[in-house]
Amino acid sequence: LALRILLASLLGLLLTTPAQRSFFHIMGTLGPHQPATSLFEAVQQNLPHVALHTWSKAVEATTTLVEELDRRLAALPALPEHTIFLFIAGLHQWREARGSSPYAPSETGEHLAKIVEHGPAVGIHTLMWVDRLASIGNVTGGTPYDVLLQFRHRVALQMGSEDSVNLLGGPYATRLGSERAYYRDERWPAEVLEKFKPYALPSSADVQALLAAVEQI
Repeated sequence: LALRILLASLLGLLLTTPAQRSFFHIMGTLGPHQPATSLFEAVQQNLPHVALHTWSKAVEATTTLVEELDRRLAALPALPEHTIFLFIAGLHQWREARGSSPYAPSETGEHLAKIVEHGPAVGIHTLMWVDRLASIGNVTGGTPYDVLLQFRHRVALQMGSEDSVNLLGGPYATRLGSERAYYRDERWPAEVLEKFKPYALPSSADVQALLAAVEQI
């Protein structure tokens, strides 16, 4: 279900962001048993401004991305022409990015925290799926809340009470069933949520039609 939401987000951004002015990095090793895998691969194979990095390659890609972030920060107030979108398809699965302990971030974890905090000001935006909030701390070190504060737009599937309170401001997601999710914008008043049903996976033919439309933007 989370991969379906990420795929829908990816396709939506591809259709609304000119290819000449954007680049997409997708971090994650997508298993062949996952129905969304072939669709992510089709996007990567057909669009030169989309890169799919397995977890083992994602460490190097993150290093390159933080170097780009540093260049952009040094060039302020000039703003870059290209927008970069970083998709992390399951942070909890990224073993190579974990620190030696929950309180000691790896270098990749430090890079990721820096990208999440400073990237939006210079056109680098992160969309991240994680199984539970504690998994963020396993990568970035310490508690996950400093990183969580950087995410204004939040989507929750069914989860435990503590994570729901920290993510949405209340235990609302504990009562979600399958095929339902909550969306919250942190600029909304407290307790304001939007409940929705995530899109079903598109067919291969639909994805090919969308990719053809992207090439015309």
